[in-house]
Amino acid sequence: MAGPSSCISAVLVLTAVVSVTLSTELPSSCDAVHCEEGTVCKLQEGATRVPTTKPGSCPVLNPGGISICVAECSSDADCDGDLKCCGGCHKKCILPVGYTDKPGTCPWLPPHGTGSCEQQHQCSKDIDCDSKLKCCGSCPRRCVSPFP
Repeated sequence: MAGPSSCISAVLVLTAVVSVTLSTELPSSCDAVHCEEGTVCKLQEGATRVPTTKPGSCPVLNPGGISICVAECSSDADCDGDLKCCGGCHKKCILPVGYTDKPGTCPWLPPHGTGSCEQQHQCSKDIDCDSKLKCCGSCPRRCVSPFP
């Protein structure tokens, strides 16, 4: 029969395993993030990987005469959400040409928790989701298969 000290040790080990397993916090610096080719690290609500090239095409922009070049961005990774870094000399973050929501209807998804959403959203719009998946739900927003 196990003594009280072995039960306490087992509880401490189990508590440590559960706390490590349930941790969903994002790293706080880019040093802890491995970026694959075509991605860079961006500090938002923690360190996350973002694509350097987002889907969609840049619209044709009016060059606007002679002036000093000012760039708001250098790649799509510098732009929030669905915005792309477009332009020649004057680069700025704008929506891609022909951006529309993907077809289908979002299924009902129960929210996780109440009050303010403390979970990280997987997407903000349909363009953030792969293939035919849509960005649905509220807390957190996530990529799911839509109803036809």
